[in-house]
Amino acid sequence: MKKIFSLFIMVFAMVGFVACNNGGSELDLDLEEEIAFPINLKIEGKVLSWDPVENAKGYIVYANDEEVDQVSETSYDFSDLEGERLIFTVITKAPRGMKNSAHSASIAYIENKEEEIQAVQLALDNSEMDMPEGFAEEIVNKGMLASEFQATLTALLAFEEEMDTVSNPQEFYDSVSAMMDEVSNPEPIISAFVKFSLPDTIQADIDNYELMIQQYQVMIDQYGDFGGYYQDSIDYYNEQILSLEEMLETMDESSDQIVKAVLVVIEYLMQVESMITEDLVTKMIELSETESLADLNPEEVILIKDEIVNILNETLPSVSDVTITINTLFSMSSIVEETNGISLPTMDNTEKMAGTMLLSFEAFIRFIDNFDLKFFQDIKAIGVSEETDNMKEARSSILMINYVDKYLEENETLLDQIEDVYTEEEKEEMFNDYMAELDDLTDSGSAGMVMIYSFSDLTFDQMMNLQVIFDEALNDLLDAFVESEGQLLILQAQITDLEEEFWAEEVNGPDYAEYDFNKQVYQFKIADQVVYLLNSVVSERSLSDYEEVSGFIIKTYLPLVFGSMADMSMMMEPTITIEDNPMITVLETFMDSTTEEQYKLIQSLVAFLDKKDIFMDYVNDFTDAYSEDYDAIYSDDNQYFQMIFMLSAYDQYMSSSNRDNIDELLTQLGVMFEDDMFSSYELDGYIAAVTSVLDYFDEVASEVADMDFSNLSTEDKARLDVISVEVEARLDTASPY
Repeated sequence: MKKIFSLFIMVFAMVGFVACNNGGSELDLDLEEEIAFPINLKIEGKVLSWDPVENAKGYIVYANDEEVDQVSETSYDFSDLEGERLIFTVITKAPRGMKNSAHSASIAYIENKEEEIQAVQLALDNSEMDMPEGFAEEIVNKGMLASEFQATLTALLAFEEEMDTVSNPQEFYDSVSAMMDEVSNPEPIISAFVKFSLPDTIQADIDNYELMIQQYQVMIDQYGDFGGYYQDSIDYYNEQILSLEEMLETMDESSDQIVKAVLVVIEYLMQVESMITEDLVTKMIELSETESLADLNPEEVILIKDEIVNILNETLPSVSDVTITINTLFSMSSIVEETNGISLPTMDNTEKMAGTMLLSFEAFIRFIDNFDLKFFQDIKAIGVSEETDNMKEARSSILMINYVDKYLEENETLLDQIEDVYTEEEKEEMFNDYMAELDDLTDSGSAGMVMIYSFSDLTFDQMMNLQVIFDEALNDLLDAFVESEGQLLILQAQITDLEEEFWAEEVNGPDYAEYDFNKQVYQFKIADQVVYLLNSVVSERSLSDYEEVSGFIIKTYLPLVFGSMADMSMMMEPTITIEDNPMITVLETFMDSTTEEQYKLIQSLVAFLDKKDIFMDYVNDFTDAYSEDYDAIYSDDNQYFQMIFMLSAYDQYMSSSNRDNIDELLTQLGVMFEDDMFSSYELDGYIAAVTSVLDYFDEVASEVADMDFSNLSTEDKARLDVISVEVEARLDTASPY
């Protein structure tokens, strides 16, 4: 049974940062660097202590979520506080230029601590859960009482059992909701797993790998190691052991940070879950069960979308929470990267990375919100129409592109804010660090990829300039596409329909001439749309833009292509650079000497084809000539039609300035072909032949342009035959054989 729920999930998630809110961000982001929070909180008697934090200007102590004191030392005597359970956290006070830390991981004073630990252990034993020593104590150290742990454990076990029998989304939501209601304080569970269960699991993996190494070593000692398979396996397991040992060390040193990071994620999910109403779940289930677009209720979709947007907006995490998560993930991933011989660049400002992520998420939320009632009404109308599947796909794509274009225009300020989180100096520093890492990989020989060598000469300024050029080009392209109402995709759908219809009728003897006629008409209509879109981009680009892009192609892209080809063919080392690749050097010289001529020719040619409607003129003339006799496209007269049209277009385009630019290109090509690498191919003859043909076109183009294809005389045809023979003769002079 066909479902459409996935269609809307794709619509919502299709573009990661691409909504409908003028102006910039509505988030109040403080991107100042945050000082570290205290770690290793301990309680002895009624004294709370912690490790000192570098540059700290003091500490703020909280008990049961309320501030109780500010101290300058790394301890706090809470003898004057009353209560059988006091759960403490500490904030580091920051110096000028930084902001105060997040709350530390918690620690609790429990009056009857030993009794509570025994009760938690009993609950674990009764559940037959084999938890390591210290697990129960950590639960209580974090402030969870045995009765609370029992309720949480019961809820978790019930949820695990229910997952085996859940048969529909409603049952799944009910199970999750019931579990969440009982898990009000997840930190004790998280901390116990991170500090005791997870290390035990990792150590078990290490022990298993060490056993495998011993077994392979026995095989080597007894039977040898032909081909090195056993030693390769030993090396692999040793690498895994090293990685896991470093992970254990990191977990031991940074357990509080890991607990905080996991807690941030869990609390975020819990906050989202708490805002999901049963009514929303019901609506989403009903949407998921909609079998066709004809049954879709756009108003219901909007209600769901609005609720989702509200939930996402209301639950956006803080910069501090995201920073904690980033730091932890980075430290853990670094273990794997360093074990494999790759050193990751340092992150000097994770707050700015967090800010970028939050702004990007805000942009994504706006993108979701960008899809209004009309969008879903139009989607439904397209889906229930009697048009072909190809046409429906084209119209849906056009609609989506229109909304993307609208979103980009309405949220330009927000997108600029994302781009401006980092200063130009910070961006350049990060870029240089990244390029330095590439250089290190190149020097160590561990990369083995052409891409590293190709991009090694790319500078920060070049990258920034290219980004601006491509961004502006994309905006121009989208605007032109919207203005054309997506005709390119409509035509592509029509030609696809034509082909499918033709091949479906093949058994019944389709009309090949009619098919070829219509296909050629559509191809030139598509070409007309392509040059329209291309001109919208090219006409707005400057000579310096062209120099930047062409330089990137020659110095970066082509070495990548050539190097990859060489690498695949195993013919040479894939270390292709400008300096040691003669082909790249010659091409660079040619491009540098003809850049302005190339730019002027591209601008003039694309503008000519677009503004003069050359391809549509062809369609009109071709239709007039053959629409009543499709078979005539196979006759000799079609050659006359092609010659007249081509030379007429040539006569319109070939101004003296355009010809001068072409001649300079040909001259410089001749110079390039004199290089030793081309000498054996005798390519200079081709330059002379092309020049000769162009000279001849200059002589006869206006004469041919005055001919009327619909009323060609015998003399006209004879003259065209002479011209054709002369062109072929001039081209034949190019062959060295």
